[in-house]
Amino acid sequence: MGLMTKAGVGRMKSSIVKETVMSRLFLGIAILIAARGGVVRADDQSDATAILDAAINAHGGEAALGKFVGYYGKDKATSDDNGTTSVTFYESWFTPDKERTVTFDRDNVRTEIEVVTGAEGWTSTLDGSAEKMGAELLTSKQDMIYMSWVTTTFVPLKGKQYTLSVLDETDVAGHKAVGILVRREKHVPLKLYFDKETHLLAKLQCKVKDVEPGKTTEYDQECIFSDYRDLQGTKQPFKFEQILDGAKVGDYVIQELKLYDKPLDEKLFVKP
Repeated sequence: MGLMTKAGVGRMKSSIVKETVMSRLFLGIAILIAARGGVVRADDQSDATAILDAAINAHGGEAALGKFVGYYGKDKATSDDNGTTSVTFYESWFTPDKERTVTFDRDNVRTEIEVVTGAEGWTSTLDGSAEKMGAELLTSKQDMIYMSWVTTTFVPLKGKQYTLSVLDETDVAGHKAVGILVRREKHVPLKLYFDKETHLLAKLQCKVKDVEPGKTTEYDQECIFSDYRDLQGTKQPFKFEQILDGAKVGDYVIQELKLYDKPLDEKLFVKP
């Protein structure tokens, strides 16, 4: 998935589907806020950190995961809308705060280019004109980049700007999973669930928004990850399914995935 690619954040029935695609998406751990004053107990934070450390080790270790600063993924997304099968392909480049995604239809015809770089973002369609993203859409895209990146590398979650707490144990695809809630200022909270035996990321759960002109719809999103493979010293999922408000909306297969330990070309992230 590289998450979703491991990634992040889909694009089929709506722009929300689009957001999650590369996202390979990714990260895991949910927060239980202590009852008093919303303060996380020290032992709860410690338990959550232990879950995170086990997950980092399972996905390749801090040394392997922590050296990467970007990734590229090519995904095939399939959905069934009213009995009609839709297939969309995506090529995406990600860094911690930037994203470029090119969308193709089933005939390999480019339909859209999306670029987000820091505090700006644009969408370019078939006619070649680039429209600047509004504030709400840009915030939604920034959250997608955030969830895609941290669920690809996990190591950033050890930073002091993140608050972690333990979630209740649950079942994911027939397996027991432990979870942590991840909170960071100005970003949507993320619930990450890891397989209790393998410690690999099994599910990402969070709120996502479908931002359209004059209308914004919020969904409860779940991404279920599978088909883990060895990649450049790490373990990455090559399949995931996306669920919005309890209804499955798409299946994603990662066709290509590459991690980079040197910065990506800045030309990728200019206005299309």
